[in-house]
Amino acid sequence: MLRKKCLESKIKAAQEKKNDLKALSNPGPLSLMQAHSHPNQHKKHAALMQKKSANGTVENEFKIKKVFYINLDGDKGRRATMEKRLKADRVEFERWRATTVEDVAAMPKQQDVPKELWQFSSTGYSDYMKWFPDKAKHVTAAIYLSQAKLLKHIMEQDSHSDDIYVIMEDDVELNKNWQAQLANKAKTLPEDWDLAKFVYWGMKRCEDRVPNSDWYEFRGPAMWTNKVDSMYSGNTAYMFRAKSIKNILEQLRGMPVMDIDGALISNHKETKDGIWGMYTYAIETPLGSHQEGKAVKRSRWSETEFNNPLAGAAALGRTLLR
Repeated sequence: MLRKKCLESKIKAAQEKKNDLKALSNPGPLSLMQAHSHPNQHKKHAALMQKKSANGTVENEFKIKKVFYINLDGDKGRRATMEKRLKADRVEFERWRATTVEDVAAMPKQQDVPKELWQFSSTGYSDYMKWFPDKAKHVTAAIYLSQAKLLKHIMEQDSHSDDIYVIMEDDVELNKNWQAQLANKAKTLPEDWDLAKFVYWGMKRCEDRVPNSDWYEFRGPAMWTNKVDSMYSGNTAYMFRAKSIKNILEQLRGMPVMDIDGALISNHKETKDGIWGMYTYAIETPLGSHQEGKAVKRSRWSETEFNNPLAGAAALGRTLLR
C-alpha cells in the first residue's frame, strides 16, 4: 500500500510538472484554486545569508549562531557527553535546564491547567490530553514548557535576524559531519521555512515531499493511517531563524497544549492580514538518531488516545485542525 501511494504521488507530481510547462507556453488567467492545487508545487529554495568571496563572487553562507541543548539537572552524564561533542564540533552552545515533572506538579492551576502553560497557549489542554492520567499530563507539559520557554528566551535576545539557532535534546546522537551535511541540505530548503527538523524518528509521506528538494513538509495528520505510527516525530534536533520565532510562538498561542512536536507541525493559514502560523520541514534522511528511539516509539499517543474507543482518531483530528 505504501509503495502504491509513493508511485501515485510521483505520477501526480510528473503530471503537474507537465501541466506547468504547458501553462508557461500558453499563459492565461490562473485562479486561486489552481495556484494552490499542490501545496509544495511552487516552493522556492532557501535564501541563505550571502557574502562576497575574495574573487568578488557572491556565495551562500550557512552558519549556526548557537546550539541550545535541553538537559535535566539530574542527567549529568548526558550533559558531559553533549558538551564534549559540541566542543569537538566547534560550535557555540549553551545548556538549557529542562522543566521537570515535579516543576509542573507544583505549579498553581488555572481552569485545571498549570498556570505557566497559559502564557503559550490560549486554549488549555487538547482534547486527547484530557484522557491522560495526571503523571502523563505532567510529563507532556514539562516537555512542552522546556521547548516553549527556550524559544521565548531566544526571542528575547534576538527576534528579527536571519541568524540560525539550533535546539537539541540531550539524547541526540549526531552524525560525525552533521554540520557540513546540514549546510549542504539547507540549500534546498524552501525559502518560507520557519522550522527545519534534521534529527527525528517516524514515518514520512510521499505526498509531503517538496519537489527538487531534500525536505518534506511536516503537515497533519501527525499519525499514519494505522493510528499508531507517528510522522516526523520528536524534537531531537531542529533549526530555525530568529525572525521565525514569532511565527512559531504565534502558532502555539492559537493551538491547545499537546505533545510539542504535534504543536510544531506546518499549520499555516491565509488570513486577511497575511499568513498565520508556521512552515515546518523535515529532512529526508535524518543527520543522527534518538539514542532511545526504540523505547519511545510506543508513545503516549498509542498508550492513551488510540486505545480509547470513546476518543479515537477524531479527537486528534479536532485538536490539529481547530
